[in-house]
Amino acid sequence: MPAITIRPYQTDDVAGLVALFRTSVRNIGRRDYTDSQVQAWAPDLIDHDAFARRCAAKPTWIAECEHRIAGFSDIEPDGHIDMLYVHPDFQRRGVARALLTHIE
Repeated sequence: MPAITIRPYQTDDVAGLVALFRTSVRNIGRRDYTDSQVQAWAPDLIDHDAFARRCAAKPTWIAECEHRIAGFSDIEPDGHIDMLYVHPDFQRRGVARALLTHIE
């Protein structure tokens, strides 16, 4: 299994995170949600500026694997994890575990 590197979010990550978020929700989310729910959750148009503000407002961590963004997560001041998404290409390879271990 390739190494997973965890690093802090940087503002130039936003386009990659939006794409990963949309791809993850649309591929993985379809297992448990209807098409209309998935479309509402991850629409075609996502405001990159708002997404960037959301990521910058709290510690957000990027998991890289094979020189690609494989996943990301964040943590709110009260300890709540708001977002945890892994790209479908990296599912079941320890990316979410690596992110959660880092956050803990």
